[in-house]
Amino acid sequence: MKAVVLAAGFSTRLYPLTKTFPKALLKVKERPILEQVLAQLLTISEIEQIFLITNQIYFPHFSHYLEQFDKQKQVKLISDYTTTPENRLGAIADLLLVMKQEKIDDNLLVLAADTLTSMKLSEFVEYFHNKNSSITALFALNDPEQIRGKLGVASIDQEQLITAFVEKPAEPTSSLVAIPYYLFHKKDLPLIRKYPTTGLSLDSPGSLLSYLYKTTQLHALVLPANGYYYDVGTPKALDMVQKDARISHAQL
Repeated sequence: MKAVVLAAGFSTRLYPLTKTFPKALLKVKERPILEQVLAQLLTISEIEQIFLITNQIYFPHFSHYLEQFDKQKQVKLISDYTTTPENRLGAIADLLLVMKQEKIDDNLLVLAADTLTSMKLSEFVEYFHNKNSSITALFALNDPEQIRGKLGVASIDQEQLITAFVEKPAEPTSSLVAIPYYLFHKKDLPLIRKYPTTGLSLDSPGSLLSYLYKTTQLHALVLPANGYYYDVGTPKALDMVQKDARISHAQL
């Protein structure tokens, strides 16, 4: 199994904090957001290599961070060489870049570097092996206003197989929102490589899900109702994370 951490966006909604500094290295409860992601990845023994992809502006910051990281040899830093929000490649294009450059043909775990969630990666990987198919994660968000035009939503059957997925719907038909946790079965990697021919967005991972559920089996692990999920993309979200008592320094 290989892992890709996506960190090449320019985080414009958090300017000026992220004008020249990566969002994933902002501190929550005194530790960088990325640290929780890497700490969990390193608990999965079957992950042979972690790839962290970023843009050229943030590259030096991540490089400096990894120099101090005690298991830096397990993380390979890659730049997509973009320098502005206007010429960014997009999350899916970055994923495809890593897959091509590193010749990845293994089961592939993909995470966003700015996501904080109570979902344990060990449980996510176990679920993957139980289902023997590509999987994603979902969270029940019972507030249509938070979903409308902002988040991807899914419908699932009794076997937790995704039966519908709509990226950022104007009128949500489900309360199950997508968490950017993906584990793609190696048999589905050819489908992902063909994705650019669909003409769908190369920026939004949700668009990839809307393609995959129609072309292969895609199961979803649903986060328990008492869990938490944050996309730390705005000043408001960053403030909420800092105040959330469920997130402790020890967890990060």
